Amino acid sequence: MKGMDEIDGECFFIWDRESSTTSAIEVVDIDEEYVVFENGTLPSVVLDCVYKLSEDDRLGLSVKWYYNDYPAAVYQWIPTLKPQDRGSLKGRINLDYQASEDEYHRHRALHILHPTSELSGNYKCRVSSFVNEVDIIKKLVIYTQPSRMEVMAKALDDDEVHVRCETDGVFPEPLVNLSIKSGSGSLPAEESKRETTWDNGLYISVVEFTVEERKLGGDVEFECSASIPNTNVSFTRSVEYKPRMKPSEGFVRADNADSSSPVAHPSVLLISLLIACLLSPSSALPRRVEGGF
Repeated sequence: MKGMDEIDGECFFIWDRESSTTSAIEVVDIDEEYVVFENGTLPSVVLDCVYKLSEDDRLGLSVKWYYNDYPAAVYQWIPTLKPQDRGSLKGRINLDYQASEDEYHRHRALHILHPTSELSGNYKCRVSSFVNEVDIIKKLVIYTQPSRMEVMAKALDDDEVHVRCETDGVFPEPLVNLSIKSGSGSLPAEESKRETTWDNGLYISVVEFTVEERKLGGDVEFECSASIPNTNVSFTRSVEYKPRMKPSEGFVRADNADSSSPVAHPSVLLISLLIACLLSPSSALPRRVEGGF
């Protein structure tokens, strides 16, 4: 039951929830949960919040957007009132954007202008009325490609090889992995050491490991892959490596990998030479001639 009551000259709105018709705000979101694109490639992005309302839910309707874990809304719209932007998104939202002509859906969406990587994160749209409330989650990923990505292999003096992959200037924090590829397949590098640092809003990731050359079983390729979490975006670099009898110092890269072949030990050459001399016809002893006059 709905109506007005008056107490001491003041008017109050009365809502009888038990006598109201059954209602619920229905989520009708056809967009993907994740919105992914590269930093600097779009002039704007729209995060929509699609819903259906019953007649009762139109009363007291409000739409608020929250960013990450901040308790205060960064955007608020109440029908018949102009939308408001607040906090970290103040000045970054187009308040005139209309997602629909319907008066109860007109300014439901978040139209972000000049989106950059620092605006990546979780966005929650909260649609509420006097009787119902529902949340719709959107995840915005604005990634930055690595400014430098390099994988290197260095032969050590103790018949080992040290492999290092460095990925600079990427956002958000990537998942970096090293693997060993050979003719028999690909294996992940075991016992890798990982280090990630933050510099001016971007990540620097280093992954490295050391392996004995005898375990490689021949020519291999060390591959480094860096992927952006929850997306299909990934970057790959690799370097070829040829195990050697005597590891030489210095870094080995794909464009100048050492192609020298192993040299036989001197003792092996000497034995082979002696065998060749004994089997040669010219080295046979002269035969004794029996008989005479």
